[in-house]
Amino acid sequence: GAKTFNDAAFNLSASTTNTDNNIVAFSSTTTDVCTVDGTEVTMIKAGLCTISASRTATDNYSAASSVDQSFTVAKDTLDTFAATAGGSSAGATVTYAPAGATTVLLGTTGTAGGGTISYSVVGSEANCSISDGTLTIESVGDGACVVTATIAESTNYLSATDTVTITIDKA
Repeated sequence: GAKTFNDAAFNLSASTTNTDNNIVAFSSTTTDVCTVDGTEVTMIKAGLCTISASRTATDNYSAASSVDQSFTVAKDTLDTFAATAGGSSAGATVTYAPAGATTVLLGTTGTAGGGTISYSVVGSEANCSISDGTLTIESVGDGACVVTATIAESTNYLSATDTVTITIDKA
């Protein structure tokens, strides 16, 4: 079946008609993507994993030609990725202060893989801007700003997005 980065290790099996020695040895030819220890395969990163199966010669049989099988280790999802405002994924409520004085620190949780995080205002009843992970409410003392946080795709993880709402109360 399909394999994804972070999947549990799995075991290989193979059969042979050699009655002297029916042991098949496995190895990875792509150890940067997957490794083999005995019959157990462990995914190291997303990419193409190639496993080689071989059998040595016996008194009655010549060595079998190696057989390679490849499969793709897909990138994993960041199911726990969440945008935060004021430290909460539930959002934040702030009281409006004069233009430029009302700020909320943005953040994320559930990140992995080193993807770059960016923020954008996607819906706003107020004039909101974002700089260096801080949301600034420029005007309107009553309303909301909706912010989308995005983590970029990385070597082992797909990109992910989430939104958080900052509610602005009148002063």
